[in-house]
Amino acid sequence: IQTWLANHANAPAELRLAALTAIARLGGTQGTSALPIVLDLLAHPDPQFRLGVIQVVADNQIVGAAGPLVERLSADNVSRDERLAILRALTR
Repeated sequence: IQTWLANHANAPAELRLAALTAIARLGGTQGTSALPIVLDLLAHPDPQFRLGVIQVVADNQIVGAAGPLVERLSADNVSRDERLAILRALTR
């Protein structure tokens, strides 16, 4: 699944989020190999998609995403809802 996700950057957002969720449920996000994919998905232009990714990060305590999430807190293009989701993810 991880290889598919890495090779299908143009797949619909719903499929990419479903793939990330599957990887997380199988425990694949705890290692460092999935982290670049998670970070790429956190940079997605769709704010609703990013909220989904942040939820997966929070639910699975993907520690490697903490730094980039903190950086997003100070970005200009981050909505209030996304900031709240980030804060919830960081405090789990």
